[in-house]
Amino acid sequence: MSAKLHVLRLVLYRGYTSSAVPLHAVDARALFAPSSSPFSLPASTLPPGRADFLEPESAEYERATSLLPRQTLPAAPVPWPSLFPHEPPRARARARPCDLVARLVAEDRLRAARTVVGELRALHTPIQHRALYLRAALSALADDAASAPADAKAGFLSWLALCPNRPATRNTPALRAAWEPVLARVLTHAADHAFVAAFLELAGAKGLLPTVMGPVVPLLATLVPPDLSGDAMRRATAAYRQSTAGGQSQSKSNSKRASARAAIVDAQIAGWWNTYARAVFLAGWGELAPPSGVTWDAVTLAFYAGETLAPNAAADDDADADGPSPVKASADADSAAHLAVPGRPDLLARMQAALAARTTIAPRDLAVLLRDLAPFPAARAAFAARFCAARPGRASLTRAEAKYACARMLVLRSRGAHDGALRVFAATFHWLGLPPLGRAIAAPSELRSRAGAGPGAGARRHAPPRAVPDIHAVSAVLPAVLADPSTRLETYHAAYLALVPTLPPALRPVSHTHAAFVHASPKQYAARTVQRILDAGLDPGPAAWAALFAKLVRAGNVPAAMRVIHAMEQGKTMGKAVMVPPSLDMLHKARKLLLPFEHEEEAKVIDALIKRRSETEIKSRALATEPGDEAQEEEQAVAHG
Repeated sequence: MSAKLHVLRLVLYRGYTSSAVPLHAVDARALFAPSSSPFSLPASTLPPGRADFLEPESAEYERATSLLPRQTLPAAPVPWPSLFPHEPPRARARARPCDLVARLVAEDRLRAARTVVGELRALHTPIQHRALYLRAALSALADDAASAPADAKAGFLSWLALCPNRPATRNTPALRAAWEPVLARVLTHAADHAFVAAFLELAGAKGLLPTVMGPVVPLLATLVPPDLSGDAMRRATAAYRQSTAGGQSQSKSNSKRASARAAIVDAQIAGWWNTYARAVFLAGWGELAPPSGVTWDAVTLAFYAGETLAPNAAADDDADADGPSPVKASADADSAAHLAVPGRPDLLARMQAALAARTTIAPRDLAVLLRDLAPFPAARAAFAARFCAARPGRASLTRAEAKYACARMLVLRSRGAHDGALRVFAATFHWLGLPPLGRAIAAPSELRSRAGAGPGAGARRHAPPRAVPDIHAVSAVLPAVLADPSTRLETYHAAYLALVPTLPPALRPVSHTHAAFVHASPKQYAARTVQRILDAGLDPGPAAWAALFAKLVRAGNVPAAMRVIHAMEQGKTMGKAVMVPPSLDMLHKARKLLLPFEHEEEAKVIDALIKRRSETEIKSRALATEPGDEAQEEEQAVAHG
């Protein structure tokens, strides 16, 4: 039998098995028997039942199969057994060309990622904004700042532009915590006004000005002249207005929602401009004219007039518009009860007077009060809590808190705790107005929180950002800086004199600042310290000359010390400085310094100067009161006809 015939018969057999008639078995002889037609098989050869294609099934197998239950296969595949629950499979996101950038940033390959970003931008390919790029921005400015500052700042801004943020985002604590590391990087380069201006404009485009304006504006207004800082403010506020209310203003929408949003944005921008104007005024740059669409509020006008708004409120923005409330009156009564010191009614009166003038009190007077309150810790804690109290939600340091920090530094210095004074300054203020210290200062977290546990403590959940110091704070911490072991006096003084021309007017040295360097100098080098000040074109001032007099007397060079007194009395010109006559207080201190030494002639000279100065002051007081007395006599004469 040929192979073709065999295949044909198999095909015919397949046709029989697929017919409607069930076949159990087929006789092979019937298949291979000669017939007139291959399709005509006898009926006897088709037994009832089923037939397999390859081999006949046995009756036993068929019987066992018939006893099995009918099984239905499930529509979905049976899941693989596991000990832990699994999430349902997620739909795979479509791959984007910018995914490579995110993968490189996750692997800390920032240079390669920046290269890919440049190529994608050259191809006009959009790059998806991701929160992952915030870490890249921080790493770019932290790692490359020492080697290539310009390239590091450019990379920082480029990565920051790829961070997501919705416009006009509310300034929540979570948002402040997320952007606090970014602000810390920016504030370290606050002197670079171009970089800060670019950052503010980018923050305005992202709607982040409510979060970044508070810490950045005081530094920008202090370190940068008003013409440059004002331009940065205009660019930032314009970008913020465009990102928040730009769409509605462009389409000239008159809907209530658009009008409400525009009103909110206008109020925010007006508040930032007022804060900026106050910071510019405090930095000594002078008064500003309000920009278009902005008016100065009562606080700014009070700053310009040199007034305070309320006796029990901070002059910056803690005043009550509607007068004292019953809640504040009850709080005052409770605080008076906490401030009471048994057997010392004078301390209670002094504390209440300091609270009434907490924005105008001198830090030295406040330091004397704190020293007197040292034996009474409960009263001191209650006084500190009341003195430093601020309205809830305030995000900046009040002027009262700054004065309290200065007083604390004076108290710590008087105890010899110079390191403690440095910690207070580092925790409260930015390191401005002085060259950098030779070591890092670890400011403990408790110094950033509110002092005391009395009424008003805990009103602020988070510590406020550090403030811009004034010259009084700088002069208060300067002796502690000069007493630090890492400071070399001559080198540090030269660095400070080189820094003075770059300082804003409010941070330029005064007489007490120069006197701190003279006091820290050894006796034999005090005159050299004063000469360095004169060579820099600065005026040492009466406090520095008094310090030089004391140094010369203690060194035993009384004739040189008397020459200083005579030069001051004559108003001699030293370089660009004109010496002023010594004050009565300075003369009394000079007389006390001469007591241990046997210099009777010099003591007589000092006594004569004291007598002359006393007579001069009495005459000046009499002349000052004469016009008032004459005016009073004229009024009385008019009243009596």
